[in-house]
Amino acid sequence: MNTATAEPTTTGPATTGPGVTPPPKPTPAASLPPKTLTTYQPLRAFTYSMDYGAVLALRTWSVSFTQSWSSALMRGLYNHEFGNITLYVGL
Repeated sequence: MNTATAEPTTTGPATTGPGVTPPPKPTPAASLPPKTLTTYQPLRAFTYSMDYGAVLALRTWSVSFTQSWSSALMRGLYNHEFGNITLYVGL
């Protein structure tokens, strides 16, 4: 059984020795500028919501309209409003 050991070889540029400058050290976290925190607007203590609509029916046909409205959950934001129109056909 032959147990020969391979000698290390270098394939890239030299990293140590005379005339070789070491790579720069990473900057410590203390020297970095502080991160600014972004805060959200405060939540409202009370919010409001309202749903309303109308239905028009004739024999087996009907058309309905619904509308939903809610106030903003955070100060400085917008209200939310959406609607729906539905056509029912009885067969």
